[in-house]
Amino acid sequence: MGRFGELEAVIINRLWEWGRPATVQELLEDLRHETPATPVILLKALDALHRAGFLERGTVDGTHLYWPAISQAELKDLLMSYVLGTARNRIGYVLTCVRRVTPTGSFTT
Repeated sequence: MGRFGELEAVIINRLWEWGRPATVQELLEDLRHETPATPVILLKALDALHRAGFLERGTVDGTHLYWPAISQAELKDLLMSYVLGTARNRIGYVLTCVRRVTPTGSFTT
């Protein structure tokens, strides 16, 4: 699994939130208050997410559209599988996570 940064996380979360395909321009406009991403940086992040299989890409009237290729639940499962697959002490890791879950399902720090 490739390493993704804050921009990639913001992009995929925004696309899940919108629930529809989006253009690069729409993402740039929406993210301009959160990140200093230039069009080139945004395109690189979108391409990385697409190559990794997290985003789908299509073209309508010459304009690229991007949308999530996986759901939030699928990404969480994938991340958990990755973490557990690379953890030296899987049982200890899981127990630590379980101890940090509150009754409402959120995590304590």
